[in-house]
Amino acid sequence: ISSSTIQKTTGVCLLPAVKVILSIETPFQIDITFIGCSAIDIETGVMSPDFQDQAAKKAIIERSSKKVLAIDHTKIGHVMFTQVCPINTLDIIVTDKPANSDFVSQAKRYGVEVVQV
Repeated sequence: ISSSTIQKTTGVCLLPAVKVILSIETPFQIDITFIGCSAIDIETGVMSPDFQDQAAKKAIIERSSKKVLAIDHTKIGHVMFTQVCPINTLDIIVTDKPANSDFVSQAKRYGVEVVQV
């Protein structure tokens, strides 16, 4: 992937399109966004280990009508370097069945729909 940047900390590939999104000053809107994360906690929200990943996700989330976070249970209850968004910014969290039941209950209290598959 010659025109992309692979993040050393996460292995995430930031495509040139993401870099363009970050540089656009003209307003635009996204209907639905699906993101992942390295860590999520009720108190600290969605977390990222580096600024570039955080900035890309934050810019996309801010322009999205519906925000869906897809994570497995191993990301729950952990914190990372920088916050992407508070948990109540999300509309839906899709996770697996072993997800911590306290986390699921608390997320629902914040108005987030939690779907366990």
